[in-house]
Amino acid sequence: MIQTEWGPDSEANFQRAISELEEEGIPYRIIETRQAGRMARNLYLIYSITLDALLIGGGIWALLNLDRILN
Repeated sequence: MIQTEWGPDSEANFQRAISELEEEGIPYRIIETRQAGRMARNLYLIYSITLDALLIGGGIWALLNLDRILN
């Protein structure tokens, strides 16, 4: 597996690498990934963990201060 990052000047290098693979008879497969999806997934995970921590912390705080809440 060869993984590269894409940039404005990458087209020539990409085509050269593909032609070299084809000349050598090495099978290859082009897979495209989008970084925005990975970043959104990570942000959602952080958001979810933060809200869960706030909910659990609020529940613990309520249990520890139950006597003040009921009075």
